[in-house]
Amino acid sequence: ITLNKYLSSLNINFISLSENHGACLDYKKNLYTWGDDTFGQLGFNSDNNNICSVPKKIVLNDSFFVNKVQCGKFFTAGITSDGIGFKFG
Repeated sequence: ITLNKYLSSLNINFISLSENHGACLDYKKNLYTWGDDTFGQLGFNSDNNNICSVPKKIVLNDSFFVNKVQCGKFFTAGITSDGIGFKFG
């Protein structure tokens, strides 16, 4: 229920789900990730806590916005508005 409430407050445009983690883009092309970060697939340092229960905004660079994102079993990959690819995990 907490995740649903949080996602509804973000004005989500796109969502990608994997077996144990998820990623979404809001209408401003900001990237959020949550779930299991055992392999670094969320794109941030989880500080020895491998689970992120609510979506956390990922800042790649102040001038980069994400056009597409896809979750795989152990990774998250995407393409920025400038055509630059990235991968976590």
